[in-house]
Amino acid sequence: MYTAAETIPDLERQIVLQENSLSILLGRNPGAIPRAASSRATESAAIPVGLPSELLERRSDIQESDQNLVAANARLASPRRAFSQYLAHGYGRIRSSR
Repeated sequence: MYTAAETIPDLERQIVLQENSLSILLGRNPGAIPRAASSRATESAAIPVGLPSELLERRSDIQESDQNLVAANARLASPRRAFSQYLAHGYGRIRSSR
């Protein structure tokens, strides 16, 4: 059976290789790259239970994405209307070659 414990040494080796490559690209000797404590994946912010999802709507990136979606829908309104009229007048029917 494949377990996470078996993958850790391989992942650590890959990290060392990537850090060495990045160091060389930066013009430094191969070695570890220092990290800030906040960049560790295991130290994620705890989200309290019962936090309302409406709080997401306050985030600027969520608001921007929502506005982009509204704008995209608005740009498609006219082509949709034209296509609906095309179909309503029977132009979208497949005609037999007989």
